[in-house]
Amino acid sequence: MKDDLYEGLIARFCGPATTSAVDIPRTPDSLPLPKTLDQTVSVIGDFFDRCTLCPGMTELLQERRVFLSGPPGTGKTRLLGLVGRKWLSEGHVVQIVNTSTELTSATLQLVKILQEAQSSDISPNEMVVSLYCNTKRRKDIRDLITNLKATAGEKYVCVLVDDRELCLNREKSQRIQEFFESLLEDLPDINCWASSCSTDNAPEGWRSEVLTIPISCPPAVLREAMKEKRIPGVPPYSEIKFTPPTEGMPELICMFTFANDRQEDAIEDRENTLAVVVSIVLDKKVTVEFQEFLLKKVREIFPDMRNTCYFVPSIYFNKTRYKTETVAGQVVYIPDPPDPGDVQYNQVMQKVLLCLRNIVKTKHERMFVLTNFNYDDYLNNPDHSFIKHGLPVPAGLKKQKGDNEISCVDFLIIHRRYGVVVGVVKTVSDKDDGSEDRKKKIDHLMVTEVSEAILQLTKAVRMIKHLISDQNHPLKVRQTIVLPSAASSTLNRVLHNHPDLAQHDKYILG
Repeated sequence: MKDDLYEGLIARFCGPATTSAVDIPRTPDSLPLPKTLDQTVSVIGDFFDRCTLCPGMTELLQERRVFLSGPPGTGKTRLLGLVGRKWLSEGHVVQIVNTSTELTSATLQLVKILQEAQSSDISPNEMVVSLYCNTKRRKDIRDLITNLKATAGEKYVCVLVDDRELCLNREKSQRIQEFFESLLEDLPDINCWASSCSTDNAPEGWRSEVLTIPISCPPAVLREAMKEKRIPGVPPYSEIKFTPPTEGMPELICMFTFANDRQEDAIEDRENTLAVVVSIVLDKKVTVEFQEFLLKKVREIFPDMRNTCYFVPSIYFNKTRYKTETVAGQVVYIPDPPDPGDVQYNQVMQKVLLCLRNIVKTKHERMFVLTNFNYDDYLNNPDHSFIKHGLPVPAGLKKQKGDNEISCVDFLIIHRRYGVVVGVVKTVSDKDDGSEDRKKKIDHLMVTEVSEAILQLTKAVRMIKHLISDQNHPLKVRQTIVLPSAASSTLNRVLHNHPDLAQHDKYILG
């Protein structure tokens, strides 16, 4: 593909005028899909930094004394922040006690959370107090208790103790136990929540919750953390029971190559020999300026786009759903139970993208790979100056019966050598128990999924040809159906028994 055509397509499909939204509920607006690596890193940070909790966690907020334990990233500080916000909203002074020899990052984060709550008018200023207590000295503990009483006034004493030091010896463990016993002895009505990575020495009589499901840690970081040697007393992470916004898969070695040019030419769709030039120019000058604007911007976004590969976005965003609750003015995201179909789809998409990344790594392909894309996203956000541009848009495609029920493709590739490749990924699996009934069911599912994929590809070819119909030269639009969970032998059996599908076998990759 010539440079000007290649860059022109990227400018249209990946430029600032084509914007997609991440399909994950947010407040107040949906989040634009990131295009660059920097934007993606920012979005990941935003997703995992927001207040997400596992189902049932917010019910703990009614408890007066709770000890939270578990490895990092499981929501301990978030829960302490929420109960602190709740106390602030009720008019209490929240006193954060640090018992570690050094000020921990968790304590600093907790102070920041509650200070932000104050600035949002949830409570008056000076209602968040930070204190330090050296638990080695009984006098320090007595002084702390005196300060807690004086600061709380006539209201309940509300204390948060976050990220206590790991008690790796008996002496330290005993000191911490004595510290909490002293608090309860002198302040029997105290509201106190504490947290630590270690499960050891939870205060007697308190509600103890061990949190092991990672909710604030990206999966890629989590996998690296799990390689480290475990610390005694800290429980291991447990399996994630919901789908995170983005999720990695174990690395797979999958070789997947395009056929050579001569083979591709032999199977090329005859429609590609027709050069359809459609002129729907409302204002030629505006259209030219619009294309120049898109090219300028896309060269800034992807500075080496002629010579390398870009995934847009840089990571794949899973299909997942959340419900929301509000606690003391804080929106809390609670993941819904994962839909099995969505889980399967997320997994196979991750496999396909790993295969594509492996191609890039080994063959140094020059291409753009688009995921999380919908036809209506195309040029849906032109600058006000270019609203009257004359480039073809999806709304201009002549409708055919059933078009509205046909989904978009799962990925779209703009390739320097092979043109445009549209792909549909299906989750059908050929795992069976050897029975004839199971084989028949698998065959039926595969026929259904492949038939649906063919409809998606047929519409995709029509759509892509329409969107580039202003070009003076025809462009190949190649098609592929990917079945990552099905063996070639199963696929061959189905195609043999269904000749109507066999004519499309050149598109199918098992």
